Amino acid sequence: MHAPVKGVSQKGQRREARARATRDRIVKAARELFEKKGYSATTVASIAAEAGVATATVYQAFGTKYAILARALDLAIVNDQDPVGLLDRPWGDRVRDTADPHDRLTLVVNHTSEIAARTAALKRAMRDAAATDPEVGVLILEDHQRRLRTQRALVGFVLDAAPLRPGLTKDDAVATFFGTVNSDCYLLMADNLGWDLDRWQRWLVQLLSHGLFGTTAGPVP
Repeated sequence: MHAPVKGVSQKGQRREARARATRDRIVKAARELFEKKGYSATTVASIAAEAGVATATVYQAFGTKYAILARALDLAIVNDQDPVGLLDRPWGDRVRDTADPHDRLTLVVNHTSEIAARTAALKRAMRDAAATDPEVGVLILEDHQRRLRTQRALVGFVLDAAPLRPGLTKDDAVATFFGTVNSDCYLLMADNLGWDLDRWQRWLVQLLSHGLFGTTAGPVP
């Protein structure tokens, strides 16, 4: 059992827990609507109705629809409420503790591709909305830059286990990873070739093993 927070009454803790549950319900409802109807077509009133709260409650909790979108994207990336950075989670320790370069690359690819697939529908809605909403376009750019920083660090983890193939720089390796392990690539393969996540992951491991190290992970069945 968690000890009471010093200076906060039990009543205050219960109130905060209810408020947090309401915010989570709002974000969940909003994400479902964004992915189904699109960001632009989704109103704050429809989010409130889907979440089972008053429209005023949504504004009180988030202020704007854009703030809800930004929160929905953050939660879609990490897939939980734990306030721990992506690289500081247990899977990062598993990557660093893995000596075999192919196994290390596979761990990194599998985890990052899961994020790409999980966020793909929401990011498609964001991309569509950005055509008429510059603010969403800024959020997309910020997400790209955040992903680039994270993937640069992850490629560094991989390179700690094996050298790059001759003639390839780390910047080239990061660009290759950044250009392939992303939601747009996943949607391209899923929508047009019918690939599922597992098929896409195996292809990525094969592609990146050859592209980064000049080795092969074997044919993709």
